[in-house]
Amino acid sequence: TALSAISPIWLAIDSATASSLLTEARTLHDKSVGHHAFTRVLNDSLDAATKVELVEAMWRVAGAHDGVHALEEHTIRRVADLLYVSHGEFIAAKLAARES
Repeated sequence: TALSAISPIWLAIDSATASSLLTEARTLHDKSVGHHAFTRVLNDSLDAATKVELVEAMWRVAGAHDGVHALEEHTIRRVADLLYVSHGEFIAAKLAARES
């Protein structure tokens, strides 16, 4: 998948670790009822610049196939809001992902 292709690059981890993290993330996602629990952890552990990099990585994953679906864009926008990424940074990340 596009996510498994980009995860080792963005996170600087090996493919086996990325695969394990993705499996765990899918399990947690299936049990979750919203984004707040996940973004709270990210807000506590990431600085502002890394949050913007994460949003850009999300755009790259979403754009790795035939365009970005409206639901993907909504999810990225929602996560960016919960990470306190400004609208300007959100748009800059989207444009940077398109150019990469």
